[in-house]
Amino acid sequence: MSEEKKLEHVTYIVAGNKFEIPSRYEVKKVIGQGAYGVVVSAYDRERKQEVAIKKIFNIFEHDREYQKRILREVKILRHLGECENVVQLYDLVLPPSFEEFNDVYIVMEFMDSNLRQMIKSNQELTDQNIQYFLYHLLRGLKTIHSANILVCNCSFVHNCAEPNAPIII
Repeated sequence: MSEEKKLEHVTYIVAGNKFEIPSRYEVKKVIGQGAYGVVVSAYDRERKQEVAIKKIFNIFEHDREYQKRILREVKILRHLGECENVVQLYDLVLPPSFEEFNDVYIVMEFMDSNLRQMIKSNQELTDQNIQYFLYHLLRGLKTIHSANILVCNCSFVHNCAEPNAPIII
């Protein structure tokens, strides 16, 4: 994780969600919402690339199991490091101060689509597409299981901009 020394934080309001993040990130738009929080796409000026930032709301207002799930996600992503078929964790954003620490921001590799979106779309999936998806999904699961991680729930994403890009778990 990067060492942030009193970085200047900026505030973005995206679809009614307040993001307080270092100025190196320029938030673009919401790309997903779920039980944990909201995910936005952003441009990282230091990396010079697009990233995804997951904001987990009010972490301390939830039970310990919820907090453990978030910690487990971060630990697994850190442990799997540079695996091709597992989304990359780039950073955890530190809050401006301990007193203001309510939300968790996880900066990850950006994927412009997920497998669920592709399956629900009107796009015709050929046998070759299905074989390709299954191959990469199984590679990702093999990586996770080789690390002795038991998977209960996975999300799959695919970079549709690159036709031969791997499926990412």
